Amino acid sequence: MDDKKADTLDGKVKFYTDANREVAILCNHQRTVAKNFADQMKKMEDRLKEKLQHQLILTEHLAMLTGGKKVKKEKAAELERLKSEVDIKLPPTTDQTEKALERLQRTISSMQNKLQSKVSYECVNW
Repeated sequence: MDDKKADTLDGKVKFYTDANREVAILCNHQRTVAKNFADQMKKMEDRLKEKLQHQLILTEHLAMLTGGKKVKKEKAAELERLKSEVDIKLPPTTDQTEKALERLQRTISSMQNKLQSKVSYECVNW
């Protein structure tokens, strides 16, 4: 296991689940696909898309905050359109926006790992 990945909790959980899956495959354990697997995957993908849209909004908001008053009207209108589609409250300062963006990126990374591991579990059908 890579030392950098071993330091994070997500890395440890991923390593454990991967190792557990490999042992189950070697021991020929069978697992049936859950009845609501497709619904779960759809919900997870929808939440991930929503988070990615939040990330886009926060990135644009950060660019507007750091760019000063030289923001184009089209960009401001696009940000307002995106903001109205997704119920999100934008942080007022640059620091708060950067922190929110970092938290959101960690959340997205975690969601992508969960989605990938769930797909790999069901595809292998161990």
